[in-house]
Amino acid sequence: MIRVLGRRASVAFLPESTAFFRCGNPAGFGLYSRSNYGSSNHSSGDDKDFFRTHVFRWRTLGAVLVFSGLFVASSDTRREQVSSTFVLRIVAGLGHSEHPILQRLMARIISFLCQHEPGVEQVLRAGGVEQVTAQLVKCGDAVTRDLLLRCVAALACHERLRDPLLRAGVLPALRAALHAGIDDPVGKRLAADALGNLMTSDGVGAEVVLRLELDVLGALLDAGGVRFQRALACTLADLSSGDLREKLVRESLGVLSGLLAVPDDVVRLQVARCLANLSASEAFQSRLVRHELLPVLSSLAAAESRPAVLAQLARCVANLAQSAPLQVKLMEREWVSRLASWLELSNPDLRLACVVALANLAVNDVVAAVMVEHASLLPSLLAATPSPGNVRLLQQVARAIANLSAHPTLAAELFHEVGYGRLCTMVETGGVLARRQAARTLANFSANDVLACQLLSDAEGCGWPLLLSLATADDAEVQRQASRAVANLAVNASSRLRSQPGLDAVLNRWVNSDDTVVYSHAVRAKASLTSTVIQGPKYAEGIYLLYPVEPTGRGVSSRAASLPVDFDIVFVHGVTGHPFQTWTIDSRAETAEPLTAGTEAPIDQQLRPASEPAAAQTVPSADGAGQQACWPRDWLPSRFPRARILSVGYDVSWSKWFGQALPLEQQSTELIKKLRLAGVGTRPVVFVAHSFGGLLVKEMLAFAALNDDFKPILQNARGIVFFSTPHRGAEIMKFVETYKLDVMLRGTSAVDELKPDSEHLHVLNDNFAKIAPQVATLSFGENDKTCIGSNYTCFQLVSDESANPAFAGPLHQFVKLDFNHRMVCKPLSKSALQYRMVCDFIDRSLGLSKRKR
Repeated sequence: MIRVLGRRASVAFLPESTAFFRCGNPAGFGLYSRSNYGSSNHSSGDDKDFFRTHVFRWRTLGAVLVFSGLFVASSDTRREQVSSTFVLRIVAGLGHSEHPILQRLMARIISFLCQHEPGVEQVLRAGGVEQVTAQLVKCGDAVTRDLLLRCVAALACHERLRDPLLRAGVLPALRAALHAGIDDPVGKRLAADALGNLMTSDGVGAEVVLRLELDVLGALLDAGGVRFQRALACTLADLSSGDLREKLVRESLGVLSGLLAVPDDVVRLQVARCLANLSASEAFQSRLVRHELLPVLSSLAAAESRPAVLAQLARCVANLAQSAPLQVKLMEREWVSRLASWLELSNPDLRLACVVALANLAVNDVVAAVMVEHASLLPSLLAATPSPGNVRLLQQVARAIANLSAHPTLAAELFHEVGYGRLCTMVETGGVLARRQAARTLANFSANDVLACQLLSDAEGCGWPLLLSLATADDAEVQRQASRAVANLAVNASSRLRSQPGLDAVLNRWVNSDDTVVYSHAVRAKASLTSTVIQGPKYAEGIYLLYPVEPTGRGVSSRAASLPVDFDIVFVHGVTGHPFQTWTIDSRAETAEPLTAGTEAPIDQQLRPASEPAAAQTVPSADGAGQQACWPRDWLPSRFPRARILSVGYDVSWSKWFGQALPLEQQSTELIKKLRLAGVGTRPVVFVAHSFGGLLVKEMLAFAALNDDFKPILQNARGIVFFSTPHRGAEIMKFVETYKLDVMLRGTSAVDELKPDSEHLHVLNDNFAKIAPQVATLSFGENDKTCIGSNYTCFQLVSDESANPAFAGPLHQFVKLDFNHRMVCKPLSKSALQYRMVCDFIDRSLGLSKRKR
């Protein structure tokens, strides 16, 4: 009956009618003649008299009249005839009426009006934007709230109304409505439609993400339409490379998981782009693993064939492959085969992303072995080498080859596929970055005795000439790798290397270099070439001769360097340490790049300009104090002129997020072989070790006790200096276990052995006295705390109980120093306590003090 009456009364709201609404009080609606407001136009006389002489305050009649307006507003033929005054009163009534039925009807009228341009103008002039937004905040009726959401969605369809909506506070209003709880699918769909319309404007998406929680947006995915899903995916993709990236890293994983299930091409492309941007974050990588999203990523790749989407997925995998824990997981998900197949596609962006991903995966020895064994990968990778104009792809191919060549067991097989001729092409056309990777590949190949000989007898004439051209290149990193290659050749093909033209000039220039890396490799090469007998000392990678060396202006006199060698002093660094910087008094020591193996330099070092000078060496003062004094190299030769001083370098990271590390036993086996090759064990030797390095020394001596070829090292060992060596495990591992950080830390196999309950460490320490009863020890503990990260967590890394091996007898001593873990092995001057004690200990261990007397 109300609907019928509403249709009969609807003529009152046409422009020619004399009546309209005024919503003035809570009791209902009053009807007033238009003539009361200065207009005398009217139509039917009966209607005119009716509206002039009666004021209705009954809710039923108010509902009849609103229904009449609803009938007009919903009619396509009559909607354009609705008067502005009527719209004004409906909008005002929305804010004043407390009756839920009337609110519903008026909200529906406004939503109908917003469906055509004139009605939008009328609603805007009547203040409908502000009124709808305000009512949405305080509305308690679910049906009215849905109608208001419909109004917002309809208004947001018009681009020019989005700014007024935002100024009116539509986002806080939507947030309030969503937090109040929208359980019905219709309400969720309407809210999603409103947000989807708003997010299509530039800059609004960021405000939506900031004001509304991402999990709230994710809850609307199922109910929302494609427009909302696309708008949200595009917004997240745009924000993932901007200022809100960290917020997305923390909160977006659930939303992205939901979007990945949406079967829409636009959504998938934008989600892939977002994942590619966010995957460069280590925090996002750990969350990806924790939520097991790698299978979802693989499923998406299997279902997609569009090159644009595949390129973004390859970018994502390239970023994920920078993390060591994810490399094997990606391999297990068959990403190696997938990337190899994508290389055959012609899309340049996709091919570049695939090569970058493969280059990152090649760092892992397990994955690299799978890559080399793959039937089509290497041919596809080498076939991806572009014309000289596309330098970036060429550089990444060179990087992939260099990373593969870093694995000794794969070098020979890789060489047969690559050859020196292809490296020559890369050097000629790939720019400085390709030259760096080619030099690194040559250095890795030259560590293999067979390939080293082939390099110097290359039939194509590309081997030594190529290396000689790199040796004279005006780039610090190229020269570092070239000097490393020559030093490796001096170990594995010394007789052939001696006859190569230009060798002496290059070595003479390098031994006078201010670059510590170049200088050290040059010294290693000259020392290996000096031996005229086959069994003479050879300095393999990771074994650096600090003294005696030829005089180069570094503070060593030619007289001291020419003295005979009576004993060896071998320095061994710890986890994330460095053969020089661990022993250097310099705050920048912890950030130095490793010299060992063929591992890839950090990307900032790869991109360093060729003109950037190498770090200058600070000359120590008279008392030994110097900002960059490497005390084994700069101070000890004057105290022990008849010593040979070596420093050991090896790769060991504390977390798989940053690199790999061999287990303690395997690492010690590799190291003792290199030391034996360098002639350690032919004379008395004293070891000086920091942290994990002390465990390596004990493990080497235990290995020597069981192997006749290495027993001379054990028999000639006279003493060991332990700087904060965790004989019974490290405190940081207690911290990790207490706070359940194992998954986040992802410690390497070497670091896992530092757990306080490690049975292997206890057995190793307990058996040491039986294995080496003649070896004296000087152990230093740390008294200060070491801060991890941004100085937020500080504690003593190695406790007194762990730093003290508790060996019995007069040959053993333990002393605590007022330094933290990093600084305990860095005496500030020659008068420092630990330096004087180390020198005195070496004297006693070798019996030098008795000889002097």
